[in-house]
Amino acid sequence: MTTLSDIDVLCSICQTKSSQVVITSTSEFGHYDLDTRPPEMRRSTIFCWIQKCPTCGYCAPDLAECDEETKQVVSSDDYKTILSDTTFPELARSFLAFSLISEVTQQYAHAAWAAIHATWICDDKADAAARNCRLQAISKIRLASANFVRIAEDTGATEAITIDLYRRAGLFDEATKLIEQLHEDSLGSVIRGVVRYQSELIEMQDVSAHTIPA
Repeated sequence: MTTLSDIDVLCSICQTKSSQVVITSTSEFGHYDLDTRPPEMRRSTIFCWIQKCPTCGYCAPDLAECDEETKQVVSSDDYKTILSDTTFPELARSFLAFSLISEVTQQYAHAAWAAIHATWICDDKADAAARNCRLQAISKIRLASANFVRIAEDTGATEAITIDLYRRAGLFDEATKLIEQLHEDSLGSVIRGVVRYQSELIEMQDVSAHTIPA
């Protein structure tokens, strides 16, 4: 069961008070997707994972928090371009806007995850923009790695997620190369099973969503 609540949040940039929906409680039933997208009922709470100020357009998990660098990003042309890009669903734009903030403020894991969350929004709408979001997520993961940041803690987890992003974007050669770089002996049983499953899907050139094998 999922319980949501409406709260008033004061935007830390423009001081606008707006009503935002937050999760009080939720549950999960089923298996996670290969890119770690959760099952229902948590899956349907994604619209609560990001807040957007209706006045200045600031997007963040909590509008009450920001710093001076964030304020500069929100006022930038690049940020405004993301929010006005109607090739993406509105909620996906909010995640992509937060991804830009996170990248500029060097929160690289947050930047990658926000882009991944945007792909899930696009997937639900059967939108071609999902591939674009996946390419952005891959770029953010590369940037994180270049700065010695991993988006997941377990050995091979970051690579497993990246492999799924490649595969679902139709970049089968890139996915295969990344699989070949992994050392199976260093992987836990779950991630090892995921990587082997990905190899099968790549062989079939399957770009659809699949859950983590039991």
